[in-house]
Amino acid sequence: MGMTGRRRITGLIGIGVLAVVMAGCEEAEREEITSVEADAVAEVITSTTFDTWERTWVPGMDPAAMALDTYDYEVDCPEGGTIRAKGTIETSDDGSSLTQEGTLTFNDCGKETDDGETIVLTGTIADMFNAQFAGVGKLIVLDVDGSWAGSISWEIEDDGDSGVCDVDVALDATIEIDIATGEHDVTGSLTGTVCGVSVDDDDWSVEVK
Repeated sequence: MGMTGRRRITGLIGIGVLAVVMAGCEEAEREEITSVEADAVAEVITSTTFDTWERTWVPGMDPAAMALDTYDYEVDCPEGGTIRAKGTIETSDDGSSLTQEGTLTFNDCGKETDDGETIVLTGTIADMFNAQFAGVGKLIVLDVDGSWAGSISWEIEDDGDSGVCDVDVALDATIEIDIATGEHDVTGSLTGTVCGVSVDDDDWSVEVK
């Protein structure tokens, strides 16, 4: 083979190596999730907690009287996988408040973001919230302060980007429960950080099934 041929092959190999290095650099540049993905993580965490908590009520009964001492549920995630919610519930002697404290374990839990990506979560974090009860006519009104903290693994199903990050989220919400039917609305504000990305939603709501 002539010198020109060797140079051409060497040049092609160099271009190939450069392409691989550049591809690796592009992938490595992704060190944290986006704000949209962080919002999706916060939403599935908080929504799951309320879905679990809703299971402790019996429609038509006094929620404080029907609260369980412990809970251990597995909840299906929107885009596959599950979350196991486990912990304790302590009700005050006069039934005017309760505290729920436990863990959420994510098992390949998938959630679609507003950008149409699917983010998958794995790991266990701690969750806790307090609720104060008040009666208004046919409604039971609960003022809720919640918090979620820990470390969780995430992966974007579409492109394989992944990482491990801290979760530190707080919720201030109001729940209105119809005493007769058990139907309820949940609204509030969500603040904190997910993977170092700020989460700030002043118009937070969740559809509890």
